[in-house]
Parts: sequence; C-alpha cells; structure tokens
Amino acid sequence: MNFLNRLAINTAIFDGHDMAESLAMIKALGVSNVEFAFNQGYVGNLDDSLFSDSHADKLIDLLSHYSLSTVALGCTMDMASYQAIESFKMRIIFAEKLGVKYLNTCTTRIEKIDILIDNLNVLAPYAEQHGCVICLENGGDRNFNAISSATESIQLIDKINHKSVALNFDPGNTVSALPDKSPVEEALKAIPFGVVDQFILGTAQPQGPFWG
Repeated sequence: MNFLNRLAINTAIFDGHDMAESLAMIKALGVSNVEFAFNQGYVGNLDDSLFSDSHADKLIDLLSHYSLSTVALGCTMDMASYQAIESFKMRIIFAEKLGVKYLNTCTTRIEKIDILIDNLNVLAPYAEQHGCVICLENGGDRNFNAISSATESIQLIDKINHKSVALNFDPGNTVSALPDKSPVEEALKAIPFGVVDQFILGTAQPQGPFWG
C-alpha cells in the first residue's frame, strides 16, 4: 500500500483559508485522508455554529467531491475547564454526524488532573453511546502536562478504564517535554493503549504506523 494512503493532514495548517481550496490541495498532494481541526488555540473563528447539521453536511459534500476520507477530529482543549463537558459533547455529536470515530484532544495541567478524570468519567459513556473514542494526547508543554510520559499516560487510561478512552500518543511531544526519554521507546510502550501520532502531518489513525 502507498504510505500516502495512510497519512492524514490536519486542516489547522490551512486555518483562515477556504476549506474547498484546502481539501483540493490535500488531494493534489496524493493524501487520501483529512482530520478536520476544531482545536482551541490552534484555529481561529471557532464558535458553536461550526458544529451545526448544515456545516456537517457541507464537510461531507466536500469530502465526497474530493474523494477524501476522515476517521479523526481534532478537538484540542483544556479537558478540565469549566465548559469542557458541554463543549466536548458538542464535538462528539458533530463527529457522529461526520461518521468520525476518533476525537483527538489534549488533557490539562497536572494540578487539575482530578477534574480531568471526573470529566472523562462523564464523557466516556457519552462517547460510547455515539460510537466515538476520546483519544488523549500526551502533553508537550506545561499547559497539558497532566500526562507526559508513556507510563503516566497508561496509568490515566487504566484509571478511567473505559473502552471509549484511549491514547493518541505523540512522540514529538516527548522530544519537547521529556528530552531525556527516547520518543521511539515511549511510543512503543503506548501503542497497545491507543493510537500513535507520528507528528508527520499532525494527526493519527489507529493501528497505522505511517499515520501522522
């Protein structure tokens, strides 16, 4: 299989540009998959109207027009913020409309990890009801350092203990947050507990060693 068929490009890199033009460029590159970005702090003009039925229909039509697929949604946010449950439920519903299973998100600061766990215990059953999996990314900076190492990430997954919560492990974040650790060794530890983001283009696909 051509490895380009196992890559996805996150639309955050096209922020501010027309979505049709962005998808046309992705297709021209020979990549078959896209991860729509609704990441707080990464994209502008992020408001609730983007999660409407009409916007979902528009994105589905664009995917069809350019013969592209999607299995993941970029949903980075502080998962321990006061509005996290409401905001993430909105993204779960939107993902279901798109036929997307995996929602990639960050965690929070270490001092708010108890709130994070409480929120995930609420969101995990909700994600399961809608056929989705919440994929938690290991942090690359102090804003999302609730989990950094593979061991910490696995411990959190074990604590939640729900099939709708997995890892979206980013070896690139290991380089920035834990320079004393091997990103390859960390990724190998994390693989059985979810998905691995190989930071090639900024997204992830389960079981896909060339997905980035």
